[in-house]
Amino acid sequence: MAYSLESIYLSLLGSLNRFFSVVFSLSIVCLLILFGLQLKHPPWLDSLWPIVQLHRWGDPLLGATWAASASMTRYPLKNTE
Repeated sequence: MAYSLESIYLSLLGSLNRFFSVVFSLSIVCLLILFGLQLKHPPWLDSLWPIVQLHRWGDPLLGATWAASASMTRYPLKNTE
């Protein structure tokens, strides 16, 4: 059975779409978990292996993003003269 070039492209694009959807969804879940850990929680949660790994990988990414945004020039919203 011969497939047309269009059907091959569409199947590749569908696979890429599913892959990036899963990656994007997982990144949102991880960021929500990191945000939730900033709130008051039991101390035993910090010693769980998934949480330790999430902090190990997520904190440097968030720190790099924060440092990049902190170096931007910000202008005041209203004149204070």
